[in-house]
Amino acid sequence: MRRVLVGYDGSEGSEKALAKALSLVDEDGELIILAVIPSREGKSFVDRDAHTVMMERAEEMLNRKLEEIGERGFRIRGMIEEGKPAEKIIEI
Repeated sequence: MRRVLVGYDGSEGSEKALAKALSLVDEDGELIILAVIPSREGKSFVDRDAHTVMMERAEEMLNRKLEEIGERGFRIRGMIEEGKPAEKIIEI
């Protein structure tokens, strides 16, 4: 089983990366679409309301993309993490 992780932020570059990722997943594999938003922890400039809006937008973006992709012969799931994108990609 091959697991493929792709970072996604709705940009043109992430759309291209997602298209490539979709072509790499085996029938019994899994595709994880990851969106990362800034963490509030230790940052006073990200207020609670802004953080809530970012989380809601990320959820909406992933849900739309998952709906658009539809059913495939493999598992697809969306994830939202908080922090720095590069660090979260490595962690997962």
